[in-house]
Amino acid sequence: MGSYANVKEVIEYKTPSKEFELYQYHLEENSINLRSQNAEVFLVLKGNVRFNTTIESLNASRGEAVFIKRGSSYSISAASAELFRAATPVVNV
Repeated sequence: MGSYANVKEVIEYKTPSKEFELYQYHLEENSINLRSQNAEVFLVLKGNVRFNTTIESLNASRGEAVFIKRGSSYSISAASAELFRAATPVVNV
């Protein structure tokens, strides 16, 4: 799932599909640092969220989506936000 810190709550939803994993984040006055192991999509349900990578920064608000490519180190910060992360699972060979 990647590492996270200072997250009010992270919920992992078990899906019937082996092709993706789904996580819900509740952020309150904090930021988290993550590294994508595969492609990820964030959907913002509530609040305004700032995504920072080594290359760029962008803001996303309710109803917007952000794509994170494989192997990216990034941070997410928000005063108060709720968002979902859909990711393809890491397959250990």
